[in-house]
Order: sequence, then structure tokens, then C-alpha cells
Amino acid sequence: MIASYLMVDTVNGYLMQQLSLNLRLSQVFKLAIIALGLYNLLRWRSLYISWILAGLILLLVGPIMRLLNAPTEGVMQYDLAFAIRIIMFFVVIAFCLECIKQEPLLYRRWVVRSLKWGFIVVSANVLAGFLGLGFPTYPNTGVGFKGFFYAGNEVSAVFVLLSAIVCHLVWNKSGILRYGIFSCFILALGVGIATKAGILFAILVIILTPMVNFRGALFSPRSLLLFSVLTLVISLTALQLASFIEGLPAFQQLQANFSQKGIWQFILSGRDVFLALFWQSLIDTGNVARILIGDGGAYMLAHANKEAAEIDPIDIFMYFGFPAMVILIAFSIASIVLPLRRLNTHYFAPAILLANIALFGFAVIAGHVWTSGMLSIAWAVANSLLFVSDSFKEKKPDL
Repeated sequence: MIASYLMVDTVNGYLMQQLSLNLRLSQVFKLAIIALGLYNLLRWRSLYISWILAGLILLLVGPIMRLLNAPTEGVMQYDLAFAIRIIMFFVVIAFCLECIKQEPLLYRRWVVRSLKWGFIVVSANVLAGFLGLGFPTYPNTGVGFKGFFYAGNEVSAVFVLLSAIVCHLVWNKSGILRYGIFSCFILALGVGIATKAGILFAILVIILTPMVNFRGALFSPRSLLLFSVLTLVISLTALQLASFIEGLPAFQQLQANFSQKGIWQFILSGRDVFLALFWQSLIDTGNVARILIGDGGAYMLAHANKEAAEIDPIDIFMYFGFPAMVILIAFSIASIVLPLRRLNTHYFAPAILLANIALFGFAVIAGHVWTSGMLSIAWAVANSLLFVSDSFKEKKPDL
């Protein structure tokens, strides 16, 4: 089920956008994953159950109090939905960690396969756009390809994660020529998605994957030389294709946004306004309970007609309170520190380090990472790889 959830997201998106049938296939499927994950954790008498329960209580205190005090559709639509997506990440990673101990052969058979299948599904959706199928990333302008996925904003986050993993595999198991060809494919996908994060990370992952694979010699002369060569090759290629690139709808949209907004607003895409509104709401209310458990998106909806600021730390603060935000920031920092500490000893540490740094930055400037139902399962599976010691330490795994 973990390996095929992005396919279910594809089918669900097609039914909703093409046939206007909201059967909630994706939500039901992911709830089943959560239920089965919890069932197995209970069956294995896992200690992670206690931590998941504590996290669930922390996240649900605010939404339940708001539901009891002022029942609205928004509480069910946003507060509880966000909480379930966050808990889903922790249930899946706990399941994977227990599976490493309880069912190691099953884990080894499926863990990397599920990530590779996910990459294939994302690639197929984006490539469908080049064939005139699927739906645009930006419906208002018709720019970008998200295929049949419904949540266009989250496609970039999934692309960031899965492309880092697959680029790592190609670099380590194939020659430079094949990596060069595959890099062109990754760049085409990033440009096809047409988000700033998708395009920027497509360029960065091509350059940085070889660099981080130098591991302890990350800043050695050889590594810096390779970085310079790759940067030069990409720059010269871009210059040679300048007229073609300027004609791309994605480039034209980015150029127009940059000329209208300037660099700061171009990066944040208006989220600085939402951040200012949130800060003003804190000043206006000055309620300690609101800081501890959040007050939902009522203020944001009233003043900006938005349910979220699309800056993940702020959204967590808004919906679940300051303690929940601090805990998730701590987890994000740990997700960077851990692969960095294992950079010299773990096969997948370079890819996971690159992906987690990118996703943390993505969470701050673009959102839709910590509260993403599309990303959380694959993200949990990828991070669980770090906890496999002997199988991946001394030699490349048989994938």
C-alpha cells in the first residue's frame, strides 16, 4: 500500500478534476495505511505507540476545543486534516523502524522499491503534461504540468524528495554518461512542474548529488572542481539554449513575477503578507491559550481569505500552538543532523541529507511540506533508511 499510494492519488485526482467525482479514495486509502500501521505497532508491542499517542493528544487539544466551543466546517476541513497528515508521517516511520527489527527481509524487499515506484508515478504524471494530458500546476494561467494529481502545490515537494533518492542511486550505480542523460530528464521534470522550487531543485540536485557523495571529502579540491565543472556545463548549456528557455511558459511566468514583485516577494510569493497578518493577530489577541494550542485559521480566513499562511512553522503555530511548532522544528533539524553525522558510513545518507535540507527550506518559504498528505508517506520511508545499519554500511545494497 505504501508503494502504490501515489498511484491512488493519481486516480483520485483524475476522478475529482475530470469527472467531478469526489469519492475520497486517497483519504480512505491513507486512513487505511494509518490504521494498519497502528495495528502492526500494537501487534509488535512497539514503544512508538506511546509517542504517537502523545503527539496525537498534543495536536488534537486545540482542534477539539475549537470544535466544542464553536463548531464549524473549517475545524474538520483544516485542523483535523492537518493533524492526521502529520500523525501519518510518524505512524509510517514508526512502522518502518519496527519493520526493520520485526520483518527485515520484507523491509529490504520493499523500502527502496516503493520510493522508485513513487518516482515513476510522479514522472509519468509530469510527462503526461508534455503529451497534452492531465492538468496544469497553475490553473489560472495554465502553466506547468502536475498530471492527474489534485494537490499541485505538493507535487514539487514529492519531486524534491524522490529525485534526490533516485539521482543518488543513478550516480552510484551507473556511469557519468548515464547520470548526464538522467540529469537532463530530471531538469525536464523540474521545468515541466514549473514551480520555483521544482526548477531550482532540479538544477541543485544535479550539481549537488555528486558533491555530497564525496562524503567526508565534501569540500576537498576534487569535490569543488567537480562542482565548478558541473555548474559551468549547466551555465553554458543554458546560454546555448537561451532563446528556447525564454520561450518556455514557466520562464515567462517567473520573469513576469520577478519584474512585478522584486526578489523578496518573488521568493515568498506574497507569504510575507500572510506572515504579517499572523503576527498582527497575535498582537490583537494576546491570549496565552492561543499561543499554547493555536486558534485555527479564523483570523487568516477573515483578513486574507486563506486558511493557511503557507509557511509550515507558522501554520503549525496557528493551528496547533507554539509547542507543536517547536517540536516539529526540532524534528526537522534532527533530520538534517542525523544523515550529516552518518555521511561517511551510510549509503543513503548523502541523498537523505540533500532532500531534508531542501524540504526544510521548502517548508519555510513555500509550505505544503509538514502538512502534506502526498509527501509524508514517502518522506517517512526515505528517512527510515537511515536506521538500517549493517545492511547499507559496508556495501551498496542489492536493489
